[in-house]
Amino acid sequence: MKNLILCLFAILLIYSLVYGARPLSVDDAGTVDSGIYEVEAGISYSQDKEEKGETELSLSITHGLTDRMELGISLPYVTVSPETESSESGMGDAQLTAKFNLAKERDRTPGFSVTFGIIMDTGEKNKDIDSGEIDYNFNSILSKQLQPLVLHGNLGYAAKAKTASFGIAMEYPADERLNLVAELTGENKSDSPIECLIGTNFSTRENLIVDFGIGTGLNNYSSRLNVTGGFTLSF
Repeated sequence: MKNLILCLFAILLIYSLVYGARPLSVDDAGTVDSGIYEVEAGISYSQDKEEKGETELSLSITHGLTDRMELGISLPYVTVSPETESSESGMGDAQLTAKFNLAKERDRTPGFSVTFGIIMDTGEKNKDIDSGEIDYNFNSILSKQLQPLVLHGNLGYAAKAKTASFGIAMEYPADERLNLVAELTGENKSDSPIECLIGTNFSTRENLIVDFGIGTGLNNYSSRLNVTGGFTLSF
């Protein structure tokens, strides 16, 4: 409960003080412009309450096919570090995702998009990295700008895992180059993690954004600490 209060306070702080992007995991309704490539790279570290650590290097490449559709692939490399055992590293499961913008944002209505993803069984076998099966997921996305804030809401479902997920996020442009961000994410199962994150992204150039975020879990099944940093390059 204490963590939940702190997380909500942080979100409200940003509110009182753009669209979803790193370090947020909550997606936005926008799509990459037609003909443009967007590369996201990052490193994340999480530690659970038993001090088991996990480091993930992630690379995502997205291409705008039309002004309403994009196609992307995500490639993770994971290192799991148990407290009393040797570390294990290897490729995680790649994900291929198609995103369709069904409604542009208007004065009174939010933008609306959906994504369809395939999680491929490409992870290292015999390690605590591979899911062991192919899965399919769906995500519905709403985004709306309410000056000076941009809000995002996600509601998704993973078919094989039979798990529903949710996410809400806020972005506040502190100035022309700096955004403050916050999110709350979770799943419907009783033993699923519920986590929050606050962070920032900063535009160093017209086509390059760097980011940083830090978060924590809100229940006994969540990570004690999450830290992430990375960049987004468009060309």
